[in-house]
Amino acid sequence: MKKVHEYHQRAQECRALAGQARQAEHRTALIQMAETWENLARDREAYVARQRRIAALNEKISQTAVVPGLRGAPPPTSRVLRAAPRFRSR
Repeated sequence: MKKVHEYHQRAQECRALAGQARQAEHRTALIQMAETWENLARDREAYVARQRRIAALNEKISQTAVVPGLRGAPPPTSRVLRAAPRFRSR
């Protein structure tokens, strides 16, 4: 999770800069930036975990799904649908 590590690093950098900032508004802005980076890291971790769960479910489904013509399932039947006969009016 390279991006998550980078996001945490950016947050740490912002906090370090906030500690060196002389003006309160700069400190506040940098702390808010650090919080934003941490939120991005948390969101990315959740996204990656979700994608892993989806991949695992898809793998499980692909191993258990019955596809017509495969794994002993009967082949699909083909029927020809014909138009209903037309009635002539007299």
